[in-house]
Amino acid sequence: MGEIRKAILSFAIQTHKRFREWLRVAGGEAAHQSSSAPGRAWRRALLSHTFRLSFASCISGVSLWLSVLLGGKEAGAGVFPFLFPASVVGAWTGGVAGGMLATIILAFGAAFYHLPPAGITIGDSSHVFALCAFILSGLLIAWLVGALQYHRDLARYTLLSVGDGVITTDRRNCVRVMNPLAEALTGWSKKEAFGKRLAEVFRIAAPTSSPDVEALADLAMRERGVLTLPEDAVVMSKSGNGRPLSDSVAPIQSHYGDVIGAVIVFRDATDRKRTEAARLEAETNYREIFENAVVGMFQSTPDGRYLRVNQAMAVMCGYISPQEMIGHERCCPSGEPKSKPP
Repeated sequence: MGEIRKAILSFAIQTHKRFREWLRVAGGEAAHQSSSAPGRAWRRALLSHTFRLSFASCISGVSLWLSVLLGGKEAGAGVFPFLFPASVVGAWTGGVAGGMLATIILAFGAAFYHLPPAGITIGDSSHVFALCAFILSGLLIAWLVGALQYHRDLARYTLLSVGDGVITTDRRNCVRVMNPLAEALTGWSKKEAFGKRLAEVFRIAAPTSSPDVEALADLAMRERGVLTLPEDAVVMSKSGNGRPLSDSVAPIQSHYGDVIGAVIVFRDATDRKRTEAARLEAETNYREIFENAVVGMFQSTPDGRYLRVNQAMAVMCGYISPQEMIGHERCCPSGEPKSKPP
């Protein structure tokens, strides 16, 4: 038993030294290739992936060492339940590649140390079946965990990248997730807001009403529909500053159709409100200029019929009010209409 432990420790030390040397060389080559941001990102990704695979390998090695230390060589196929958690941990930390690597290491180690006769060869067909079942189970777990992590990361980075503030809650209206834009608009960090009531974090006010965001979220979950806050609603940040917003509240449904919470999507509407106010002011100024001009002004269709006429133009064409000219043909240059209205 002592010789086995010495051999395992020696192998682990040598592997660690070789890995550190390879990591140093790989890092130097990456730095030589490019010092730009893409090069640094590639280097960070390489180091992260290498570290996760190394961790999965170490977990597998420690699990094998403990199995030999505690169970000895007589464990046989009964060692696989002990080794299986290491395969799951390897998949969780290293993804699909980590799970596959951990499973292969554990399978070879089990065949070498626990399945008679000593060495890689296996004499009992039941042990061969158990080993194959362990490998297939480990690969399946690696694939499932990899798919789970992929969809988790996809949802996470989609939430971080979206251009609106997003807050998700559970059925009790307690905050669970906030993206960076929601943190900026509310003044709450996601750590501070986690578990707090929605009304405490997402405070809204409106000049014409008293909106209750939690009641709106409850209604959205109950009716399973998308609802909106009043048009004049503003979000009050933690510091007390208010910003106009446009938002929607919708239920979150599970794969089985059960409502498990609500999601609030909102954005700062300050620029939109400012643009709308400027447009309304421009329209008002244009209308005043058009209607009060001392010269005739009009708008017409391509076929020459009036759409809009000011008072001066109506007087020039012999009408009492501009409304009488709407839909008629344009006047001749002399001021007389081309055809009298019916």
